[in-house]
Amino acid sequence: MGPKSSELIPIVIKMLPRHDETKGSKKIPLFSVITAAYRAKPFLHRYFQTLSNQTICDFEVILSIRFDSSEEKNSTSKIIHKESEILKRKSVDIRILEDDKNLGQGAARNQAAELAKGKYLAILDVDDEWSPEKLELSLECFQKNPKRVTS
Repeated sequence: MGPKSSELIPIVIKMLPRHDETKGSKKIPLFSVITAAYRAKPFLHRYFQTLSNQTICDFEVILSIRFDSSEEKNSTSKIIHKESEILKRKSVDIRILEDDKNLGQGAARNQAAELAKGKYLAILDVDDEWSPEKLELSLECFQKNPKRVTS
């Protein structure tokens, strides 16, 4: 069960710098891809590959991740920084929410969704894989059927 609305949950939010990071206003992304992850290390390579292979890059990534130990946190953080390089070169914003408590997938997704800036919200589990056209086809569907936007 998640925290009561009156309880504050301490989390660490890290913004990974993009390669083209410049001062000034940033464009609002079309999609916010949110992911809740726990014990994610074995899946991170495929996860970032799935995101890097998207045919459109007008999205941000918000990865809400929980750790069991400081050792796991350190080793997983190194993998995240390495695997996210391709996305950063494509000017994709990546935010990492770190927490030492496992509050469950729902609470983690909610925390990520609250920070989302995109017009559309897309949920990608860390152990899932999308086709390269996933976001592009979703956008086409949303534009053709604006009153039926769900995924």
